[in-house]
Amino acid sequence: MISRTACLAGLGSLALLTALVAARPATPAAPAPRTAPAAKTRTLLSTAATQSFWRRYSCAPLWQLSSSGNSARSGFFGQSGFRIDFALLRVQRDASNPNIYRVEGKSRCLKNIAVPFEGVIVLKQVYQAPAEANTPSRYTVVGTFEFVEQRIARNTGTYRGTVSADVAPDGSSLALTRIEGSSVGLCGYKFEGQWRSTEGEVERVVWADNWRTLASQVFHDFEMGDRMPSINPKYAERGWSRYWDNDEWWAESPAANARLSL
Repeated sequence: MISRTACLAGLGSLALLTALVAARPATPAAPAPRTAPAAKTRTLLSTAATQSFWRRYSCAPLWQLSSSGNSARSGFFGQSGFRIDFALLRVQRDASNPNIYRVEGKSRCLKNIAVPFEGVIVLKQVYQAPAEANTPSRYTVVGTFEFVEQRIARNTGTYRGTVSADVAPDGSSLALTRIEGSSVGLCGYKFEGQWRSTEGEVERVVWADNWRTLASQVFHDFEMGDRMPSINPKYAERGWSRYWDNDEWWAESPAANARLSL
């Protein structure tokens, strides 16, 4: 019997190369590229569906201060991110236009005097989030706001901007929720815009229901530590020395009225 080596030795170089190539296993075909699943996108409700949503649900309880849970919310003022607090004391839906809300409230920056304001929130669009298994329908409502401060001090002004909230129906009312990828940024609700003073000064302003989530979006090093996080001391001079204040700074009191009358 002639061995395989002997057979190959008897071949010419070209024949040998041809034999070796023929003996190699065939290269498997490259797998066909997978088609990426279509990205889930939110859906803008039609005008009729939006009007029905406004009539059925009120957003006022989401924003208005209450003894049952809603308290003043914090945010960031100016390029330096000074602490500013907002208390929406009265939010009333317009009887004829259910997407319009009349607002009365107070703001306080760096624990200065509380400045009353009045204004309006106008909701304009409703987006439905992509459906998920075992998850109720969720929506993002979007609109504008304008809050005009009372001229109790020399440098007051007007807040203007956009408001958005991630909500889910809870019976006949709405509850705040979290929607990945929404404009709210997992903050529950968010007010974002500018403050323009009567003297022409313009500053950025943003505040939210979940302001700690918002803080990490404004300053990457706002908190320190993983297990027991605390506010970075470098921001203390900007008003960020603690998470919550126990004082009801928005409440009417003789002392507050005396300060406002100065």
